[in-house]
Amino acid sequence: MDMDDQELFAEADVVAGEQLSLERRMVGLTCLELDNAAFLLPGTTMHAERGGKLSRRSLEAIGPVLGFDPREFLQACEREVRRRSS
Repeated sequence: MDMDDQELFAEADVVAGEQLSLERRMVGLTCLELDNAAFLLPGTTMHAERGGKLSRRSLEAIGPVLGFDPREFLQACEREVRRRSS
């Protein structure tokens, strides 16, 4: 992703109520879809854990594969979970 794309997505990420817009626009996945999905990553099979949730460790591993900073991706997912449960 070049700098123009990063700036565009960063601007999109601040839209009210769309904390995960960066992720949604980049990979077309919502946090709920991540929570309920099973992923086959290079050398690693990740399955949804009990209760349909992925662990913090799993989300941290998925983020870089999708091209995101692991910490920022995890925080965005946590914000979305809180938003959906409020």
